[in-house]
Order: sequence, then C-alpha cells, then structure tokens
Amino acid sequence: MTSERHSGSPGSFRRLSRDLLRRAYPDGDREHLDSQARVVAGEVKHALRSDGLAGRTDAHAADRRLPGRFAFIAGALGVLLGAAAGWLMAAPASGVAPVAAAAVTGLSSLGIYWALLRRKQLTGVTEGVIQLSPDTLRMLGTGEHTPGHGVLHYLEAKRESDELVVLVHGLGLDATDFRAYLAETQYNAVALTLYGFNPDDKDDEEYSPISLESHAQLFARAIRHLQAQHPGKRISLVGFSVGADIILMLSKLAGDVLRDLQIHRVLLLDPNINRDTMVISKRIADVDVDQPLQQFKDLLTSATSIEELRYLCSYVFKAANKDMDQVRRHAQDIRKVWEDQDGVEQFVEYLTQLTKICSGIFVLLSLGEKDLLMELRDKAFDFGLSPNNFGWSRSGHFELLDPSFLRQQIDYLLQ
Repeated sequence: MTSERHSGSPGSFRRLSRDLLRRAYPDGDREHLDSQARVVAGEVKHALRSDGLAGRTDAHAADRRLPGRFAFIAGALGVLLGAAAGWLMAAPASGVAPVAAAAVTGLSSLGIYWALLRRKQLTGVTEGVIQLSPDTLRMLGTGEHTPGHGVLHYLEAKRESDELVVLVHGLGLDATDFRAYLAETQYNAVALTLYGFNPDDKDDEEYSPISLESHAQLFARAIRHLQAQHPGKRISLVGFSVGADIILMLSKLAGDVLRDLQIHRVLLLDPNINRDTMVISKRIADVDVDQPLQQFKDLLTSATSIEELRYLCSYVFKAANKDMDQVRRHAQDIRKVWEDQDGVEQFVEYLTQLTKICSGIFVLLSLGEKDLLMELRDKAFDFGLSPNNFGWSRSGHFELLDPSFLRQQIDYLLQ
C-alpha cells in the first residue's frame, strides 16, 4: 500500500503567493490576484514534482541527492510569473512595485523549496539483495527439493546515522510498503522482503513455500548480514502485522542465529495476539490457490468503512500478484500459532523471551484492537513487563504504514 506523499500542499504555496500579491497591490482586483497566485503556486508545485519531491518515489532511484539547481529554477519561475502578473496589473510608470512583489514571490518560493529539501533530506532508495549461501539453501530444503538459488530482496535508505532500522512487512506484502517511509527517514533503514514474496519470484519454482520457522531463520541471518555491512550501528527492528509476529518469535525460532547479538529497540505494529486478531490470516489460510477470488471477496466485504475498504483493495491487489502457495503456507503456519489462543498469555510469553535479545520493546495496537490493551497491560505485570510496553493508536490496521505515522513512532522509539 505504497501511498503518494507530497512535500507541500498546493494550497500553502497559493496562500503565500496570494498574501504577498495582495500586500503589494492593496487596491488590485482580488479575483485577478488570486488567479495569478494560483499560477505561481502551480509552477512551483510542478518544479517540485518534476524533481521528485512530490508524488511517488522513483522505483528505480539510485542513491543520489536531489539536485539543488531545481530550487533555483522554482525561484526563477516565481520571479518571471510574478513580474508578468505585476506588469499586467500596473501601469508602466509604477513598474517598481510589481517587480519588487515578483522578487519577493520568487524568493519566497525559493526559500520554501530549499526548506522542504532540507527538511525531507530525500535521497534515492537503493534496491539490493542478500545472496543465500548453499548451507542456508539446504536448510530451506523441503522433501526432495532443495533450492538451487535464492536471494532476499531489500530496499535501503542510506543515511549518516548511528541507527540501523530493519523493517519487515505483513502477509502477502513486500518491502515496497515502506518505500515512502524510507524516502523520509533520518536513519539508515532497510526494508526486507521475505523469501518468496518478491513479485518476480512468483513463477520461479526454486522459491517453493517454506515454513514460518524458516522465514524466521532467514530473517535472523539477514540481520546478521546487515550488521556486518554496517558495523557499529545500533540495530532496531520494526514489524508490521505478520512481520511483527516473526520478530515476536525470533527468540524461539531463531535464537541460535542471533546468539550474542543485541537488538537495540523493537517496534511491533499490530501483531497477532490470539485467534480473534487473525482477520486476514485465517481467510488467506483457506484460500484456493487456483481460484482465490471468493476468499478475496470475503476479505473485502469485511471492511467496516470506506477507508478500510480502500486499504483492503490495495492489499488484495498486491497479495494477488504473489505466489499464492507461498502466501497461503505462511498464513497457515501463523494460524497454527494462534488458533488455540483465546487470551493474551502466549503473546506475553513470546514478548518476555524477546526481551532477552533486545533492550526495549513497544507494541502498538490499531484502532480495532483497543479492547486488548488493558488485558495486555494487566498480564504484563505477571511476567515482569511494564504496561508502558503497550500502546494504542486511533489509526486503522493499514494506516499504521503511513510514512508520517511511521516516522513519528520510530523517532519516539529511538529517543
């Protein structure tokens, strides 16, 4: 559910231009002034968009800084358009005022552009792969089939930061769900796609379905690999939905791989807690991989609002483009973990085990899971955890992926 993020509202540029023109021409025609303000704002927005500060992040962007020359282009456009508007409205004899107003307008657009550039600190998002070793591929072997090749795909935002944030997606999704966040983050961050969940792997027989334990083992090995690539950085983990489940069970399923590795912080976004929270997983677990339409339709009809339906439509679009055998196997394994759990005790037990390999955990529940919050906080006392390990958001499940929301939560986590 990659969402389009904009660096600035067209309305904010328009209001600034309008106010400046009205001050320069207090007796001018308001409608004409507003029209010229819209022209200036539109041109500035166009310059922003063409340079990548607005709209979707380039899927194939290299690791690059946005060229500052476009800021000067935006300013120059503001000057020219403002001057044109001024000369059209004023007599030639009073040409100083419109030129001055145009200069102010242009310099303002220039300042806005540079402020956005500085605040966003946008760089390209780099694509990469982690090559799986022969020993790892043998570990993945099921029955008579051992994969002959295999990689883990990831997206990375490289920053000069002491923090390394590793993000993992939900069921049937992939690293691109975090692309917008990667474009905004101040931290060195890597979004990992789980084995077999890259769309290009859909028809590759080498990427046969693997178990939940194998996914956890591969994720743990990926963390080791990233640590070696970024020595000295503090590693923190962020998981969404089923990705949070994998992080939650790391100590149990891959504790041997992570031995002697200390995780700094962990953020679990809407993990499964018991069988009642498996809204998506329990439906996907029963999907007919050859005819998945009915289960997808059932999932869409479970929406309780237009906003939720919009997110579910986006989810179905992405999940349907994956290897459904892989997605269903993942959902079935998740269902086995939680289908016999009515309460929160097993979840808190897993959480207690996770504290052995990390120095801080925060669990954030979405809008629909508020009733579980008090139960989790009460049970936390029994296991020596703090109620402050748990929180609740007014955002829906998929809204937790909003890049601005993610940035706030991760910034708070790493303070």
